[in-house]
Amino acid sequence: MNTPHLNLGPIVLKWAALGGPDGFLGKAVGNEQPNPDGRGRRQRFEHGYIYWSPTTGAHEIHGNIFTKWESLGWENGILGYPTSDEQDEPGGGRISNFEHGSIRWRKYAAPLSFVQHNLALLPFPGNYKGSERDKAIGALIDNLRRTRPDVVGLSEVFVDDEKDTIRKRLRAIYPHHKSGPDEADLESDGGLLLLSKYPLVAEHSTIFRQSAGEDSYANKGALHARIQVPGHPTQYDIFLSHTQNPNAGGRGAARKQVKAQLSHLASFVHGLSSPLRPALLMGDLNTDALDPDLYRDMKNRLGYSLDLWTTTGNGTKGVTSGDPANTFVLIDNPLDPSTFNPPLPSGDPTRHRRGTRIDYFLSWHGPQYWPLYRDTTVLVWQSSPGRDISDHYGLATRQTDVRELHVSVYRPLSTITLTLEQFHCLEETDELGDDTVDFQLSYTAANGSRDARWVGNVDGVATGEVYKYRSPVVFRIHDPGAWLDLTVKGREKDDWPNADDEIDTGTIRVERRELTELIGRTTRRVVRLAGDGGEYAVTVSIGVE
Repeated sequence: MNTPHLNLGPIVLKWAALGGPDGFLGKAVGNEQPNPDGRGRRQRFEHGYIYWSPTTGAHEIHGNIFTKWESLGWENGILGYPTSDEQDEPGGGRISNFEHGSIRWRKYAAPLSFVQHNLALLPFPGNYKGSERDKAIGALIDNLRRTRPDVVGLSEVFVDDEKDTIRKRLRAIYPHHKSGPDEADLESDGGLLLLSKYPLVAEHSTIFRQSAGEDSYANKGALHARIQVPGHPTQYDIFLSHTQNPNAGGRGAARKQVKAQLSHLASFVHGLSSPLRPALLMGDLNTDALDPDLYRDMKNRLGYSLDLWTTTGNGTKGVTSGDPANTFVLIDNPLDPSTFNPPLPSGDPTRHRRGTRIDYFLSWHGPQYWPLYRDTTVLVWQSSPGRDISDHYGLATRQTDVRELHVSVYRPLSTITLTLEQFHCLEETDELGDDTVDFQLSYTAANGSRDARWVGNVDGVATGEVYKYRSPVVFRIHDPGAWLDLTVKGREKDDWPNADDEIDTGTIRVERRELTELIGRTTRRVVRLAGDGGEYAVTVSIGVE
């Protein structure tokens, strides 16, 4: 093993002043290196770096701040060289200063707990497979009163009276709720019920329009609720969903609809969340994580997210459905006594060995706020000794902290490129036949600059279609100042003069702190438009130089 050669210079003197090998940086790793800019030098240590330049001197950088600075291009990025060591900041947290800005880091205690459960409460004429329906609802309520999670997501609660029972009996704990999705038709609603201790500062729903088999008799879809927790540094976007049964209407057709619904769900999630807020999706997504191909396809459709079972579970398969040891069903075949399922304790070691993992907690974090989770667990709740409340197990997880990393940049941004790239038709408008649509992208900057442009008609648009523009609208603008508003307007074109129908107008504000995080790369934001009976998700890319 080679011993690093340490040059007696400003870097070694700084290292010695910080405690040398006994300090927080530890021992040197490798030799001192010149930086690619030809201007300065660096030395790596076990737990960080020291960077030096003639104009800034030698300063240490380590941990979360180094990781963020690295992602922005090191000394050749927009921040330049460090001009201070990492130091305490008044009010809490840590800060490092650079030639052209600063990076602040802070971790907040932000406890927030979640439970989700598919209750299998199918309505008539559906086949309820359990034997203790009322007891199952009572056991759910008792367990929620005992554990008191902050947010609860329930699926397959289709009967309004049963929803009302759950809400009323838990109202003292969960004064805020949202259910559905639903519309004025003969179909059942989507069977979703979201309960929250905290106010819902925004809420939305969407119905999946592509389905197969008996699932077509319910308005399956997704709910969205944005919550504000007192004392937490950010709001949270919470999503609850239940997708197509993969066996309803024939496995091939059903699997195709599961994938279509996951794409719809992705547009809904990304159209209502923001990189500056953490987001969490929970629910029965009917995609088995134990099937690598199906799992990979689901993750690709939903976009980058953290599967909390893989990051904070107990290392087992995480089976939530299809477990032969589940005792929800009293007897598989009433004509065959040998198919009786005897009671089984919730902790019996024969559980969780076989089955599927189709219930999820998926988390998205942005460049500024990153939630930290622990202890994702499978719940086996029972309606009577040995009898499970559902053919699904529940899931619980808890957020412990939120990490904040804030980048400030003191010099102007060079060029921002805005591109209206594509749209996804989640539902056609009420007009007869397929849609003919046009979308306009406009921007308004804090410095007063603005522009707007329509992209051009697209004919024959049907539900589920994704259209990528060959000649998209592109704007190239200079530093906008403190913020940049992006507005997308949609219209359904008509053959008659002056008879076009506006679908909707949606605006997202991109703060300067988000733009600085994008330097040297491109991100995509989704604007959701809902109106004239239709629903569209329009993708705008943002690139920053």
